Amino acid sequence: MGRGAAASKLEALATARFAVNKTVIRLQSRQIAPGTQPDTLPEALAETLTQVPHPEGAAAWALICRGRTCMAPITNSELLLDALEMAV
Repeated sequence: MGRGAAASKLEALATARFAVNKTVIRLQSRQIAPGTQPDTLPEALAETLTQVPHPEGAAAWALICRGRTCMAPITNSELLLDALEMAV
């Protein structure tokens, strides 16, 4: 989540490989800030994403979720690649 080059890099890594069971959504952090009611997302997704702690000082971050459970936010492209490999 986020804007700029860091967000674009994480998004590119997340979408690089096709998987039938994978969805990539790019959001701005303010769209899912804790305590907000994002009305543009499905209820289950909004409920899950508003519970995730936002990493302080990160220009962008990624989440890997299954169902209503998400891993900790990932801010590093190498860690994102590793996590995506394990999630397959």
